[in-house]
Amino acid sequence: MARAKYQFLPDLSEDDIRLLDRVSDWIMAADEKYITKFSAFLDERQCQLCEKLMASVKYENYRLWGGYENAARRMLCVYPEYGEAESEDFPITAITLLYRKEDKITHRDILGSLMGLRIKRDSVGDILVGEGKSAVFLRSSVAGEVTSALTKAGRAGVKLREGYDGSIHIEQKFRK
Repeated sequence: MARAKYQFLPDLSEDDIRLLDRVSDWIMAADEKYITKFSAFLDERQCQLCEKLMASVKYENYRLWGGYENAARRMLCVYPEYGEAESEDFPITAITLLYRKEDKITHRDILGSLMGLRIKRDSVGDILVGEGKSAVFLRSSVAGEVTSALTKAGRAGVKLREGYDGSIHIEQKFRK
């Protein structure tokens, strides 16, 4: 029955249906009880599904934000009419990892270190890797745990600083 409700969206998994049901409930809560809700971090496909759901029910009081412009992994905020979701309202904390430029840290190293701390993937947004410095966007509820426990990424020691200064620029790499 739930699958028929979303027949305009092809190839939905059970997880997709649960997400869309949850978002539909949030829309009702925002309309009826004036409640604002934030999702966990969603991947690009999940963000597209949410946008399609919003368009299908003509609901405009939502925003997707990942901590910086053009983030791939973003949180969804559903808010009531006459409300708004500003960037600073989202429960997102940016952490900058500092390390020696000689140490080559990868996205995989950082994500592995976070998983080693038992941080779930949906609490982790984008991971931007630079030279001597990287940034990770986290759900605010887990940021304290990360800042107190993360000392290494891969084999390199790291120092953590809260915030992101926008200096790490990621170039999109496409395979041919």
